[in-house]
Amino acid sequence: MIKLYRFPPLGSLPSASPFCVKVEAYLRLAGIEYEPRDMHDPRKAPKGKLPFIRDGETVIADSSAIIDYLEKSDRGDALDKDLNPAERATALAYRRMMEEHTYFCIVHMRWARDEVWPEVKDRYFSAMPVPLRWIVPGVAQKQVRRDLHGQGIGRHSDAEINAMALADLRAISVFLGDKPFFLGESPTTLDATGYGFLTSVLRAPFKSPIRAEIDELKNLAAYCARLDAQYFADG
Repeated sequence: MIKLYRFPPLGSLPSASPFCVKVEAYLRLAGIEYEPRDMHDPRKAPKGKLPFIRDGETVIADSSAIIDYLEKSDRGDALDKDLNPAERATALAYRRMMEEHTYFCIVHMRWARDEVWPEVKDRYFSAMPVPLRWIVPGVAQKQVRRDLHGQGIGRHSDAEINAMALADLRAISVFLGDKPFFLGESPTTLDATGYGFLTSVLRAPFKSPIRAEIDELKNLAAYCARLDAQYFADG
C-alpha cells in the first residue's frame, strides 16, 4: 500500500499544506488506497519538503511528480484519461495559477502578517519541546519572509497581495460556475488541486484578511462541501 508522508492535520484540514491535501485528494478521487504518515520536519523528506510517497521500494517527492508517477503506474490515468487537449491545457493553466501564485499569497497571509502570525506560530510550533519552540518559529518565519521576497510576492503591500489572491479566487469561482467539478460531471486532477488550495483558504483556522470577500464566492464553499461528502466523509 502507498504510504503518504504529509504535514499533520490542521483544524478541519487533512494537512497544513495544500500540496499535501492535493495529493491526498487525488488518491481519494482516483480510488487508490493509501496510508497517511504524519511528519513535522520536512528536512527529513527526500527533497526537503512534503509531501512524498513510498510505493514499495519506490520513493517519489513533490506533489506533481507523485501524481505523474501514479498516472503512469499500473493504476492507470484514472482521472484525466477522457480529457481532450484543450481541457488538459485549461487544467494545467489553473493548476499553475493556484500552485505558483495563489499559494504564495496564502503563505504571505499566514507567515508575514502581524495580526495572523501569533495564531500560526501557536498552531505550527506549540507541540515543540522547550527550548526549540522559543527559537524555531522566529528562524522559520525569517526564512519564509526571505523566500517570499525572493519569489516576488513579498515585495508587494498587504493590500496588493489581498487583491491578487481575490483575483485568483474570483477567476476560479467563475470557471467553476455551477458545475459539480471543474471540468464537468466527473472529477479530474484539477479537482484534487482545487480542493487542496480552496480548503486552505476557506478553512484555515487563522484570521483571514479577505474573509468577507471569500464568503461572497458561495460556489467555492459548496464545491468543497460536495467533495467532503463524496470523498472525505471518513475524515
